[in-house]
Amino acid sequence: MKRLILAVDIDDDLGKKAGVVGPVIGREENLNAAIRLAIEDPEDPDANVIFKAIGIYDNFKKENEDVEIITLTGDTRLGIAATSKISKQLDRVMNDFPATSCFMISDGASDDSVIPVIQSRLKIDGVYNLYIKQARELEKTYFVIIEKLKDPTYAKILLGGPAILMLIASLMYIYSIPWQYMGMLLGSFLLIKGFGIDASIEKVMKSIEIKKNKSINAIFYLFIVTLLGISLITGYNAYLDAGKKGLMGIETIAYAISAMANIFFVMFIMIFLAKFIDSYTRNSMINQIGTVNNAIIVAASFIIVKVGTQWITNIEPDFISFGSFIEMSSMIIIAAYVIVRYLDSVKADVIVNSIESGANVIMEDGSLVGSTVGVEPKEQVLIVKTQLNRIMKIPIEKVSSISQNKDIIIEE
Repeated sequence: MKRLILAVDIDDDLGKKAGVVGPVIGREENLNAAIRLAIEDPEDPDANVIFKAIGIYDNFKKENEDVEIITLTGDTRLGIAATSKISKQLDRVMNDFPATSCFMISDGASDDSVIPVIQSRLKIDGVYNLYIKQARELEKTYFVIIEKLKDPTYAKILLGGPAILMLIASLMYIYSIPWQYMGMLLGSFLLIKGFGIDASIEKVMKSIEIKKNKSINAIFYLFIVTLLGISLITGYNAYLDAGKKGLMGIETIAYAISAMANIFFVMFIMIFLAKFIDSYTRNSMINQIGTVNNAIIVAASFIIVKVGTQWITNIEPDFISFGSFIEMSSMIIIAAYVIVRYLDSVKADVIVNSIESGANVIMEDGSLVGSTVGVEPKEQVLIVKTQLNRIMKIPIEKVSSISQNKDIIIEE
């Protein structure tokens, strides 16, 4: 039974300070890497982690255990970037050194995030957290804070958010803008974070990528930003025009939103049209159906917003009552739901018919999950054998695409 002794350097101190590229495989290679790191930075605990891993490796060897020592390195940015890198390194190691279990050594709290990644591939017989000179809880707190600040997602909130608010507050003071607008901005920010709207926006931004080509995506992002700017100008002009029409309070806001919605609708329809054409040229029926689904949801949302804002303002025929607004909204939601569910079933059938036995199942970050064994159409699940020869079931709805070489891409 093969066992791996895994030393984890999640922030890639080996690469950053000692110029050692992971994964580091073998006792001599790990010993040399630890010495180089210790010479470059004697206070870095990762060198001691590797020395500890070598000691554990030697103890197992004395008992004639079949073991190998590996050091996995992450990324200085930590977060998803680090776990994704470690995941890919571990996949590469597993191909060369098939193992059933491992013993993990780390320098504390900052490495805890990789445990699920390792557990998905190996049984963890034990975890040894090595703490050097720092108090344990203080060290944990320090690494948690540093990790969150290095993660772009948290950095935007903890650093970017307050910075933007400070700039806005300063501009409002300079131009004597009432403080209520700051309250609206802060309230909107908290609302977006509290209800996870930012995650939905991020998902939409990922969905509007036309191709895995930075230059093409940059053009489309520029196009989106331009239309967003136009929509803001349109909304502002509508806001000023609303006063001339005798609108007040929420009616003014609704009138501005209605004007902005037209630009947003055109923007999304053009994006979805481009995505559909791209999917069609690549003969990707799965992406075509997903694009149509997104377009239906956007169209339904647009109609509801237009009807709702017209009900609020009611300055132009046909006048809409609250009852009519509820009735029309309900009909639109039901119709969109039925169409989307039908297209989802068609998409599931396409996926079932496209999946080949033995195909690689890969996460969107590139990490290997396993290979396909079969499909259960009634349960709408994909049966996958992991690298540990374990059977797992993945809902077909998690399949985001199937590559040209038949690899199945699973969304995170």
